[in-house]
Amino acid sequence: MRDIVKNDICLVDDLEHINEDYVKISVYDPTGIENTENYFLNAFKGRAQSCVSGKQWLDYTAQGVNKGSAIKTIQRLLHFDKSECLAFGDNFNDIEMFQSVGHPVVMGQAVPEVKKHAAYETDCVEKSLRRLLTEMEN
Repeated sequence: MRDIVKNDICLVDDLEHINEDYVKISVYDPTGIENTENYFLNAFKGRAQSCVSGKQWLDYTAQGVNKGSAIKTIQRLLHFDKSECLAFGDNFNDIEMFQSVGHPVVMGQAVPEVKKHAAYETDCVEKSLRRLLTEMEN
C-alpha cells in the first residue's frame, strides 16, 4: 500500500511501543473492512475515534480530531467564513468536513449515507470546482 498512497507505513505489534507522535492509525483489510470492523472498534473503544474511510479502511484519530475540526482550525486562523469554503469527499470520514463548509460536494461513487451530507454531487472535481468558484464569486 505504501507504493500506492505514498505514505510512510509500518506494521507494529503493540501501539504502546511507538516512540513518536502519530496523527492517524489506519487498519487495512483487503477482504473488506466490514469483516474486521467490530474487532477493531472494540479494541480502541473509548481511546480513539474511528471512521470508515474506504471499503477496506478504518481510520483512528484522537477524540475530536477529524477533517471537520481541521477545516474549522484553518477557517479560524485564516479568518474564512464557512460560506467561503468548499470540500470534496466520498466516504464516512468526510462527513464532519462536509458539516464544516458551506459548499460540500460528494463524489458520485459515495454511499447514500454519505451523500445525505452534501449539497452537491459530482463525478469530476475539476468541473465542479470551476462551477462552484464561479457561483461563489457572484
